[in-house]
Amino acid sequence: MTEKEKILADLVKGKKFSDQELALFSLGLTQEEVADVINTDKRIDKGEKLFDLPPDLEKGAKKARNAGNCKGYTKEKKTDADKGKLIADLLDGIPYVDNVKIVNNEREFTFTFRDKKYKVVLSCPRS
Repeated sequence: MTEKEKILADLVKGKKFSDQELALFSLGLTQEEVADVINTDKRIDKGEKLFDLPPDLEKGAKKARNAGNCKGYTKEKKTDADKGKLIADLLDGIPYVDNVKIVNNEREFTFTFRDKKYKVVLSCPRS
């Protein structure tokens, strides 16, 4: 019985294969090779270094690892000068207010008018 026939027989018997296993089988790998690839992937995912890379490839690998999908990654927020100007213009255009406090210079401010506290939040929905 060939390797392909064994896999088909397991499928007929109801054995479940993951998408990764099926993809590897479609490449012509044997069950032992597929198991080895999956175990190696799991070890790499846990952070184990199975081999050393040359310095130029190591630099690229490090950059790919820090591409924004890991803990602690923070994206720098671009400042929006238009929002800041709008907030300033809104504050200049509201007379008779007290206790003006800018919570976020691009988004939010609070003020008091006739002993009531108000909060204004500027949002720019995507259209």
